[in-house]
Amino acid sequence: MYKQEIAIFLQQHTILSVVWMVLLIAVLYTTINSWLCRYSEILRDTAIFLINKKNAIVIDIRSQDDYRLGHIANSVNISIEDIKNGNIYKLKRFRKHPLIVVHDNNILAHSMKQRLCKLKFEEVYVLHGGIVGWKAENFPLLLKDKILK
Repeated sequence: MYKQEIAIFLQQHTILSVVWMVLLIAVLYTTINSWLCRYSEILRDTAIFLINKKNAIVIDIRSQDDYRLGHIANSVNISIEDIKNGNIYKLKRFRKHPLIVVHDNNILAHSMKQRLCKLKFEEVYVLHGGIVGWKAENFPLLLKDKILK
């Protein structure tokens, strides 16, 4: 009885049914993806704790020019293209360390976080607010061996 009613509804509301299915798939994909790579954005205080106590590595995915204009101490600059292509020879030795991805744009940082998770990095975070938030809170940046405040 209910099967017939569902079939009639699907026939009469095809577009609505397709949109609903696409949304359901998107929610399931996002949920499963977040379970597989369970770590997300962290605040600057948490990042400092991870760097000082758990030897976290800051991965700066900005351009080399932006990196030279000011970066977090001991951060590793790696291009987005290298991560996309799996060319992560600089990072292989840090596979067991927590990684903190930093960029001006957190959408790109989250995308690279997902790629790093797929490349079997165990603990990957995105710095909330990125380098802009770091500067706004007056945390220090290095510039060619000088500290900027």
